[in-house]
Amino acid sequence: MTEIIKTRKFNKHSRLTTSKPHRKKLHDGKIFQPLVVSSYLWAGATTVIGILTLEQWVEVIGIICTIGTFLVNVYYRRR
Repeated sequence: MTEIIKTRKFNKHSRLTTSKPHRKKLHDGKIFQPLVVSSYLWAGATTVIGILTLEQWVEVIGIICTIGTFLVNVYYRRR
C-alpha cells in the first residue's frame, strides 16, 4: 500500500500552509488602506473639534472673520 504525501511548507510565521494559490484576503493592507486613512482623519477631526468649547470656537471664527474683513478692505482701498 502506497501513501500519498502532500507537500507542505512552513511560512515565515511558522504556520503550516498548503500549496494553494494565495487569495487576496480582507486583512491585506491594500484593501483597507482608504478605510484606515479615513478613520485617522475622522479621529483627528473630532480631536480638534473637542479641544475647544463652543464659546472658544465662536471667538476663533470671529477673529478669522475680522482679519478677513480687514484684508478685503485693504485690498479694495489700494485698488
